[in-house]
Amino acid sequence: MVSLHPIMAKSADLDPRHILNKSGYKATKGRTCILEVLINEKGPITVAEISKKLGRNKVDEVTLYRALEALVSSGILRKVDLQRGNARYYEFVETHHHHFVCSDCGAIESFSDKLCEKIVKNALKNSNIFKKADTHSLEIFGICSKCAKQNR
Repeated sequence: MVSLHPIMAKSADLDPRHILNKSGYKATKGRTCILEVLINEKGPITVAEISKKLGRNKVDEVTLYRALEALVSSGILRKVDLQRGNARYYEFVETHHHHFVCSDCGAIESFSDKLCEKIVKNALKNSNIFKKADTHSLEIFGICSKCAKQNR
């Protein structure tokens, strides 16, 4: 079951301005455009991809990085490193988010699995210093079916 970010759960249409205002951020044109790009994405994307998708709503690089970090800090976005040389960002709608990543072409597929929740609970039981996990991320690297067919 998908668990929405508290701000997003109250906003049926996922309006970027509403999400920003409820999170205590001024809904500037730049932040609104950035969040709109990420809401419409199906998976994690890089800063360069975000910048390209902004098109005519171009945001300077410094503003883009600052806005992304602020949105990550607020819990609206999630930042993940998929060992592809740069961080990727995505709208944080799931409490726990996992990815398959193709080591050849870089294709990314999101998934969720209840077993992962059991692994986290078990890890916490065995931890000497941690008693609670707020969130987690699991990345599985391998070869996608398209690359596997090409490499035969």
